[in-house]
Amino acid sequence: MDDQIPGADDDYSGFPRPPAHGIVLLAGSSGPPNHRALGHLALTLARRLGALIDFDGMLFEGPSPFPGTLREVSYDTGDGERSVRQVGDAEFLAAWLGHPGFRLVK
Repeated sequence: MDDQIPGADDDYSGFPRPPAHGIVLLAGSSGPPNHRALGHLALTLARRLGALIDFDGMLFEGPSPFPGTLREVSYDTGDGERSVRQVGDAEFLAAWLGHPGFRLVK
């Protein structure tokens, strides 16, 4: 678990409740099969734990064309600047996994 997730200044106002902790999932290799396997693992955990999925970057710009919730969460970059990453729910991830263009942020 990552005790730094969420950060004290992360803006989760677009969700009913902010996460209390985080679990970081990594793959040692890139590529579509690894992204898909990691996506399915994240989906299983999100459903079982009632958790959000932090994509650690931007999947795409603009509103999501998929069902579920995908929001931008602003955070402090550590150098006095702010940036955004996208965070979604299990319903969004399930729909995104079904799309032929599915990928995760590298």
